[in-house]
Amino acid sequence: QAVKYAPEEKAKQGVSKTMEKLAESVKAIDKTKRYTWGTRELDTSFAIIKQNNFIVLGSKRGSGKTAFAYDMAMKNARDMNHKVLFISLEMEESEILEDIGRKYAGITIEEELDFIVPNYKQKAYNEKISEIKNIKNLVFEGIRRAEGVTWSMIEEIIKKHSPDMIFLDNLDLIAAEGKENDLERQKHISASIMNFTSKNR
Repeated sequence: QAVKYAPEEKAKQGVSKTMEKLAESVKAIDKTKRYTWGTRELDTSFAIIKQNNFIVLGSKRGSGKTAFAYDMAMKNARDMNHKVLFISLEMEESEILEDIGRKYAGITIEEELDFIVPNYKQKAYNEKISEIKNIKNLVFEGIRRAEGVTWSMIEEIIKKHSPDMIFLDNLDLIAAEGKENDLERQKHISASIMNFTSKNR
């Protein structure tokens, strides 16, 4: 009885249990899984993407962040066989596909407005839309709300699809909770997403 309740022995048991939990956690990470930034050159230039990662792409408006994210999402679904969920807070599902197709084909605003899209661009647009629709494990969700989208709303969509990889466009459109200022809102959202990615791998 004295040995059973000795403080040193209890501490050893606590450390042992913690180590067992840690070992189980490490086993749960599938080291054979691979993710891609989109090209071999990027994959060997940047850090390796692993389970639990939370990555933010940031640059000025119109610099191609969304187009880059589209390409990355498609390649991870098609080439790496991941179940990928792409959530847009700016467009509905049909608009996301149209946006990818337009950007890929190089259709200008003027061409679309005046109905003068050249045949070769229209053909490229149609082929891209068809290619995307044929990627079985790539899902698009669009949620736009006048009152703002909360992280809990996004979490519900993620749970519905159970993806391996999530793309969320655009973090700036996630609403504050209560009377948070912009900095507090950003910190709160980042903390929520990091906790979620860590918990769900």
